[in-house]
Amino acid sequence: MHSHDAPDPGPRTPDPEPGHEPVLAEELTKLLEPRPGQTILDCTLGRGGHAGHMIQRIGPGGHLIGLDTDPENADYARRRIEPIAAAASVRLTVVHCNFAVATNALNKAGISCVDTVIADLGFATSQLNDRTRGFSFAQDGPLDMRLDPTANTPT
Repeated sequence: MHSHDAPDPGPRTPDPEPGHEPVLAEELTKLLEPRPGQTILDCTLGRGGHAGHMIQRIGPGGHLIGLDTDPENADYARRRIEPIAAAASVRLTVVHCNFAVATNALNKAGISCVDTVIADLGFATSQLNDRTRGFSFAQDGPLDMRLDPTANTPT
């Protein structure tokens, strides 16, 4: 059975992890030593956990560009970190796209160079916990496993 033939699994499961705090955010921040005015590319923005830590260190005058292939996570992260970026006087650009086209996203934003690139590869707990996304082993739902649910399904 193809994922598009699966029965409707019903309403979405509420997100039990409002923001998702990455386990190694402090260690990553110490290792990368972000400084005011820097430009950081977060290739896998997710729910904004790493970005929130970085934004606080690159302001004022910094710029964080966050990419995520999952439009729900990109929107969630934008809402979560916009106030942090505003308070730190950091420019924030969030783009729904796969990091494979990062150069195109940077070009569209008029950015020719970044100081740091972050890529936390894998999937988010919010995707695993939402039975409609097709990642869960513990909950019934359609098998899908697309990080970007708006992408075409293979036939």
